[in-house]
Amino acid sequence: MSVVAPLFTLTFIIITMSVSKWQKLGLEKEIGIGTIRSALQPLAIGYVLQFVFNAKHPLFMAGIIAVMIVVASWNAGQRGGGSGASIFGSASPSRRPRPW
Repeated sequence: MSVVAPLFTLTFIIITMSVSKWQKLGLEKEIGIGTIRSALQPLAIGYVLQFVFNAKHPLFMAGIIAVMIVVASWNAGQRGGGSGASIFGSASPSRRPRPW
C-alpha cells in the first residue's frame, strides 16, 4: 500500500468531520474514535494471529480453538435477540418442537 491511500482516507475523514461540524451534528468525537479504532484493531488482531499461527503445541492450539468457539457462540446468541444465548440452549428438550 502506498502513501496515497491513507492520505485519501484522511482527506475523506476530515471532510466528514467538517460537514458534521458545519451541520452541528456533534459527530466529530465519534468519527475520530472510529478512525483510530479502524487503524488499531486490525494491527492488534494481526499480532494476535501471528502469535496464534506460530504456536506449535497442540494443546495450546486446541485451547485457542475452544475459546474461539465459545466466544463466537456467545456473540451469535447475543445478536439473535438473546434467545438461545446459552451454548447448549438449542439442545434442551423444552425448545424442541412437539410432534403433534
